[in-house]
Amino acid sequence: MNTDDEGKSDESKSMQRNNNTSPQQVVADPFRLLFSREIRDEIIDILATSGPTWRKDLQPRTNVKCFSEIFTPERLLPYVRELSVLGCLSPEACGAEGHGSGNNTEGKPDHEWITALVPSLSRFNQIDKLSLHNLSWGDIAVSTRHFILTHFAAVQHLVLSMINFWNSNQLFRTLNSFPQVTRLLLDNTMWHLANHSLQQVVRKEPLKLQCLRFGPFLAGHYGLLIRWLIEERDTVNVDEAEINWGDTDIRSLVDLMRAIAPSLKVLKYQQQFESVGSDHWVFRVYGNEETDDSDDDQASVPDADDPNDWYGIQASDSGGDEDAGEFDDRGATKFNEQNGSEGPEEDVADDANNHNAPSKSLEDDEPTDPRAVWQSSVEVFPCIHEEEANRIGSQLLEEVPIQDSALAIIQGRIVWSTLGTFGIKLLSQLLSPHTRRFTLSLALRKDVRWGQDQADWGTIDALLDSLAPAHNGCLFDLNIKSHLRIAISHKLPRLHERKVWIIRYWQDGELLST
Repeated sequence: MNTDDEGKSDESKSMQRNNNTSPQQVVADPFRLLFSREIRDEIIDILATSGPTWRKDLQPRTNVKCFSEIFTPERLLPYVRELSVLGCLSPEACGAEGHGSGNNTEGKPDHEWITALVPSLSRFNQIDKLSLHNLSWGDIAVSTRHFILTHFAAVQHLVLSMINFWNSNQLFRTLNSFPQVTRLLLDNTMWHLANHSLQQVVRKEPLKLQCLRFGPFLAGHYGLLIRWLIEERDTVNVDEAEINWGDTDIRSLVDLMRAIAPSLKVLKYQQQFESVGSDHWVFRVYGNEETDDSDDDQASVPDADDPNDWYGIQASDSGGDEDAGEFDDRGATKFNEQNGSEGPEEDVADDANNHNAPSKSLEDDEPTDPRAVWQSSVEVFPCIHEEEANRIGSQLLEEVPIQDSALAIIQGRIVWSTLGTFGIKLLSQLLSPHTRRFTLSLALRKDVRWGQDQADWGTIDALLDSLAPAHNGCLFDLNIKSHLRIAISHKLPRLHERKVWIIRYWQDGELLST
């Protein structure tokens, strides 16, 4: 008799023989200790037939050894369908426990832990949803970036959130690496250097999305993404969209709505202009304004040349933040005067000679097309003043109204500004005979400049009242949110007289009247 086996239960001996492990290693797997082999097999059979899914969140403090042991073909690996990579660089990214764990001792991003997990991640071949969150893309090893973009290329649900891509080339390289995506979420991203190619941005393959969600962008304009989504594609179908728009590039917004309106069934639209060029941005930066949405504001102007400044504003290639609020006679930022007339090559050279700023180009960038970059700089990058954007947007909607909308549900939230009436006009044109619910929330800021006295109540009243007669059967909801009491009946006489709209008034989060 083997004395080493004395005192052990048959179950313990069986587990040790089957797994060729020590008793201490066996104890690490409570699943085997709690149930007999027959029960374990039955549970596994039930799980296999019920088709469960498992989501795994990876963080800097993920135990690589335990991860490798647990996610094997014999254990949980077959059930994992969702994978999230959380960089934990910012306070709100991973909660109190994970805050800052993705940074090194100098406070810079450290993503080596992702590279350490690559051998284990290579086992995951059934991932349907990939979420990348709070990462500094350029601080991930080149080989690891390549692995992510190739190994998970078949995912259908892609989430890119709070990622600093460093440059536009890497952003579109990433988007183009997932051709089978049917659900796309892209928000709170940023990039500093425009070095993309026309081939990266202008795509001709059909785009069919069950869900599209994007915005706001921390840096980098929306226009390039809109070009990627719709410009040269013969087919653009989007079932549901959640759009958070904050860029004064109104033409791109109107183009997007025209393209997706015929296929769109559900729209959640938020309009809050705080990007470079908006009235709120100028007033916030130079006037330290307080608003109802002050929690989202950053009082100081960030370092736009720092790829790790998560709250940066796109001004890195415009000569510095001190010039970002200067507009020419057309309402556009003086892009050419700030950058010089030689085009983007000069900007790249200047960045290379600036030893105080990190490089924004990466060694695995795809070939850059200087002509495409310069064209985008002229068409997209100049920041239009909000008053000019309002004129352009209203003119576009009046000259060629959006038609063929198929929307069943429209939910809009507009934080009031100069472009507030444009937002209402845009949503009004998306109303269709199929619409069953139209919900609009107007949030009035605390400041005098865009408070209740500055809202164009006459236009609001007329626009919303014009929607009711032609669309019987649609439920219309209007929520007005302010920090002051408003005499609603005097502000919106048409709506109160017709009584088609359900009007709710909120003061500091409290419902006062309907």
